[in-house]
Amino acid sequence: MELKDTHKGMVVKNLLMLAENIGIQTIAEGVENTEEWKWLVENKATYIQGYLFAKPAAVPPVPNVPG
Repeated sequence: MELKDTHKGMVVKNLLMLAENIGIQTIAEGVENTEEWKWLVENKATYIQGYLFAKPAAVPPVPNVPG
């Protein structure tokens, strides 16, 4: 699976690979659709957050993990 913006995808993919190789955990923010989520999972992002899971709220809602 590739992201629509291939240049951005290449940069993020390499940053995620570098972080994994040197033992740094990552947080991907602003995830709005399942395609982005699946791509980030495939490319080993440690944590993922965004509107796909929950909208900002005063009391954090229980996350809705796509399946």
